[in-house]
Amino acid sequence: MGVNQIQGHDTEGRPVPVRVNTQGYFIFGADDLQVYVEEVSAAQSYIGLAAPGTLTSAAAWQIKRSDEVGILTTIKYADADPSYDKIWDNRAGYAY
Repeated sequence: MGVNQIQGHDTEGRPVPVRVNTQGYFIFGADDLQVYVEEVSAAQSYIGLAAPGTLTSAAAWQIKRSDEVGILTTIKYADADPSYDKIWDNRAGYAY
Protein backbone atom coordinates (compact mmCIF):
# COMPACT_ATOMS: atom_id res chain seq x y z
CA MET A 1 0.00 0.00 0.00
CA GLY A 2 1.01 3.62 -0.34
CA VAL A 3 1.10 6.32 -2.98
CA ASN A 4 2.62 5.48 -6.35
CA GLN A 5 3.16 7.38 -9.56
CA ILE A 6 2.12 5.26 -12.50
CA GLN A 7 4.79 4.72 -15.09
CA GLY A 8 4.79 2.52 -18.17
CA HIS A 9 7.66 0.87 -20.00
CA ASP A 10 8.43 0.61 -23.70
CA THR A 11 9.42 -2.61 -25.47
CA GLU A 12 13.04 -2.06 -24.38
CA GLY A 13 12.05 -1.76 -20.70
CA ARG A 14 12.71 2.00 -20.56
CA PRO A 15 10.32 4.07 -18.40
CA VAL A 16 7.60 5.90 -20.32
CA PRO A 17 5.36 8.57 -18.73
CA VAL A 18 1.63 7.88 -18.60
CA ARG A 19 -0.94 10.38 -19.86
CA VAL A 20 -4.64 10.36 -19.08
CA ASN A 21 -7.01 11.74 -21.70
CA THR A 22 -10.19 13.71 -21.00
CA GLN A 23 -12.23 10.50 -20.77
CA GLY A 24 -9.96 9.18 -18.03
CA TYR A 25 -8.14 6.55 -20.13
CA PHE A 26 -4.43 5.97 -19.66
CA ILE A 27 -2.24 6.76 -22.68
CA PHE A 28 1.38 5.66 -22.46
CA GLY A 29 4.19 7.74 -23.93
CA ALA A 30 3.13 11.33 -23.16
CA ASP A 31 3.52 13.47 -20.06
CA ASP A 32 0.40 15.69 -19.93
CA LEU A 33 -0.63 14.61 -16.40
CA GLN A 34 1.00 13.04 -13.38
CA VAL A 35 -1.01 10.21 -11.84
CA TYR A 36 -0.90 9.19 -8.20
CA VAL A 37 -2.58 6.06 -6.88
CA GLU A 38 -2.95 5.19 -3.21
CA GLU A 39 -4.17 1.69 -2.44
CA VAL A 40 -5.88 2.04 0.93
CA SER A 41 -6.94 -1.61 1.00
CA ALA A 42 -7.49 -4.43 -1.46
CA ALA A 43 -10.95 -2.97 -2.10
CA GLN A 44 -10.30 0.80 -2.06
CA SER A 45 -7.93 3.15 -3.91
CA TYR A 46 -7.58 6.88 -4.49
CA ILE A 47 -6.53 8.15 -7.92
CA GLY A 48 -5.19 11.68 -8.35
CA LEU A 49 -4.44 13.52 -11.61
CA ALA A 50 -2.62 16.83 -11.93
CA ALA A 51 -0.22 18.72 -14.18
CA PRO A 52 3.38 17.51 -13.95
CA GLY A 53 5.18 19.04 -10.97
CA THR A 54 2.00 19.93 -9.06
CA LEU A 55 2.58 19.77 -5.30
CA THR A 56 0.35 17.36 -3.38
CA SER A 57 -0.63 20.33 -1.18
CA ALA A 58 -1.87 22.43 -4.15
CA ALA A 59 -5.57 22.79 -4.96
CA ALA A 60 -5.00 21.57 -8.52
CA TRP A 61 -5.89 17.86 -8.44
CA GLN A 62 -8.73 15.80 -9.83
CA ILE A 63 -9.33 13.02 -7.31
CA LYS A 64 -11.37 9.84 -7.60
CA ARG A 65 -11.96 6.93 -5.25
CA SER A 66 -12.37 3.37 -6.47
CA ASP A 67 -14.36 0.97 -4.30
CA GLU A 68 -14.68 -2.75 -5.03
CA VAL A 69 -17.49 -4.86 -3.60
CA GLY A 70 -17.56 -8.37 -5.00
CA ILE A 71 -17.36 -8.06 -8.77
CA LEU A 72 -18.62 -4.46 -8.81
CA THR A 73 -16.15 -1.55 -8.95
CA THR A 74 -17.46 1.97 -8.36
CA ILE A 75 -15.40 5.06 -9.17
CA LYS A 76 -16.55 8.40 -7.76
CA TYR A 77 -15.08 11.91 -7.93
CA ALA A 78 -14.15 13.77 -4.75
CA ASP A 79 -17.19 15.89 -3.78
CA ALA A 80 -18.89 14.56 -6.97
CA ASP A 81 -16.82 17.09 -8.95
CA PRO A 82 -14.32 16.24 -11.73
CA SER A 83 -12.64 19.67 -11.54
CA TYR A 84 -8.91 20.01 -10.98
CA ASP A 85 -9.33 21.96 -7.74
CA LYS A 86 -8.81 19.39 -4.97
CA ILE A 87 -5.79 18.83 -2.70
CA TRP A 88 -4.21 15.38 -2.96
CA ASP A 89 -3.08 15.53 0.67
CA ASN A 90 -6.76 15.87 1.71
CA ARG A 91 -8.08 13.01 -0.47
CA ALA A 92 -9.54 10.99 2.41
CA GLY A 93 -11.53 13.98 3.71
CA TYR A 94 -13.69 14.53 0.61
CA ALA A 95 -17.17 13.07 0.16
CA TYR A 96 -17.44 10.33 -2.48
